[in-house]
Amino acid sequence: MNPTQLYLTAAFSLLIIGAMLASFCVWIGVFSNFRSILSWSGWKRDDHASRIGLVDLIACFFCIVLAQGLVLYTLEVVTGQDLFKPGKARPPVGAPNDPVRAPSDAAAPELASLAASASNVEQDLQGENEKPQDEVVDSVSTGSDVGTETGNEASAVENVKSAAAEKGDAIETPSWLTPYLTLALLLGALLSVLVLLLRTRTSPVQLGLVNRELFRDLWIGALVFLWVTPLVMVVAAVVNNLLGVEYQHPVVDAMKENPYMLPSLFFGAVVCAPIWEEYAFRGLLIGWFDSIRQSGGNPLKIFLGAGSIVADREEVSAYAPWWPAILSGVFFGGAHVGYGVSWVPLIVLGTVLGRLYQVRRSIVPCVVVHGLFNSLSMVGLAVEVLVRKG
Repeated sequence: MNPTQLYLTAAFSLLIIGAMLASFCVWIGVFSNFRSILSWSGWKRDDHASRIGLVDLIACFFCIVLAQGLVLYTLEVVTGQDLFKPGKARPPVGAPNDPVRAPSDAAAPELASLAASASNVEQDLQGENEKPQDEVVDSVSTGSDVGTETGNEASAVENVKSAAAEKGDAIETPSWLTPYLTLALLLGALLSVLVLLLRTRTSPVQLGLVNRELFRDLWIGALVFLWVTPLVMVVAAVVNNLLGVEYQHPVVDAMKENPYMLPSLFFGAVVCAPIWEEYAFRGLLIGWFDSIRQSGGNPLKIFLGAGSIVADREEVSAYAPWWPAILSGVFFGGAHVGYGVSWVPLIVLGTVLGRLYQVRRSIVPCVVVHGLFNSLSMVGLAVEVLVRKG
């Protein structure tokens, strides 16, 4: 490795060692102060009146679809490429071109052979044109045959290209599109928040999305990140060793194809994705589960939100039940089923984030944990890609 690669590897190793030491200290602190942590006055009890209904989850889905449609339409206008139809979309104006890919499987040798054959035919035709006039008459039939062969070769080339397109190579999502789609998800979530505020005519604090303890939420998120990361990593390592399935994700593919996209991919993974996912899977989903608990079986409250809570103050001192957090984690992991076996450790992460939301009634610490977790993964991926390509 060159000096730059050694520097990157050493810096990332020091980062991992520091994170491991900090996590070890947090785990020791949790074990030694377990009872005090459970009874800490900063945890919110089960006294929140949920206003989130099924209608809000439906509205969030349509807002995200609308936002993605607008972003894709804008990119379609800018690039001049129809992104809704099969075909390899070119990068937007001003962005570097994606590396040209060779046709997959048997299409490459067939195209090479046909191209060479067509080149030979072209040379033969040029040779025919250079013949003396008296020999041209004798070779009219030969030229006709060659022309027929050339047409057949061209037709075969088109057939091979069509076959390659049918194999799926031409409908692969371009890597440059990944950060735009992530940004569209964030815009859809923000639009959903606006719709939610207008429908309920209340504030984000009353909706349980945020609270008035921002700095406390920030450091709680940092501590929970140090506590949960080793647990998630151990689960991921066990699952990967047992099943041997490679982790797959559009961000990983985009990073390996185009390392220059690191800033936009990093912003999408560390800022956009945590905000919209925590809003959807924690704020909305757990909020709706709370409405189900508080509805008393009333279908209208389940659909529009409970809006009130039982005035039994003796039960307020208790914490919320675990099942909404567990279900939130299951749905969160299920949303990543297509990315190898990462959904298994993400169920663990999602459950912890769900419980954190329940005891803080704010998505801020959840966003901090999620963002730090993704940032650690992105830095490791960037170092791996840069070292390999360096």
